[in-house]
Amino acid sequence: MRRQKDRANLFAASGDDDGRRAAQEKINLLTRKYKQFSDAAGLPTKKDRMSVAKFHSVKTAAELKRNRLTNARGGGIIHNELFRKGDTAKRFSKPIGKKRILEVTLPARKLGMKVIVCDYEDEIYQHLVKNNATASTIYDTVIYRSDATISEVLEEMRHFEQNMEGLNNDKPIQLRTILNEIDAREYILKNAKKYGVPRIEIEDIEKSLKSYNDMLKKYEEVSLQK
Repeated sequence: MRRQKDRANLFAASGDDDGRRAAQEKINLLTRKYKQFSDAAGLPTKKDRMSVAKFHSVKTAAELKRNRLTNARGGGIIHNELFRKGDTAKRFSKPIGKKRILEVTLPARKLGMKVIVCDYEDEIYQHLVKNNATASTIYDTVIYRSDATISEVLEEMRHFEQNMEGLNNDKPIQLRTILNEIDAREYILKNAKKYGVPRIEIEDIEKSLKSYNDMLKKYEEVSLQK
């Protein structure tokens, strides 16, 4: 169970909502089996032995299906979503605005990606601010703050395209997560000139890419030892 929680933390750090929810589903299953075994054997459960630093549970995909997005444009609160956390460097970049967000995401929207851009006056915008988030993804809908930067918009769009393409779906979840995060960052860097990504954001993406490449190297080293 601790291993699954470690994986969930990795997915949370990399922004892989699907991977995190899949890990949570396994955690829930293991928790139920552990309780059933303990009850049958008359033993107390020892949750302290299963704790992992910084782990926070989330809703599984099945649980999310029982929830609905209500009044998204009208200011209703969204329940059980995962957030794309804002980055300090990106916050110093110039927001691209609602019109540009819709222009950039047009190819993905043609594939079925739904985009909502919320303004400062919207309650949902304040909801994102409260969670230090620049975007929130639920199913095929991405909600952007109107002050999102170009790299934030491109990253979410690329992740949607990856899901549509089934990119790296043949790989183990942990490896798929790392590879897709690398792909998203390489996509931004490759198209930086086309979309006018500012230098400060490029530098941030390069640092993040290096971090994921290091993670991939460690993953491969561990795999070779098995």
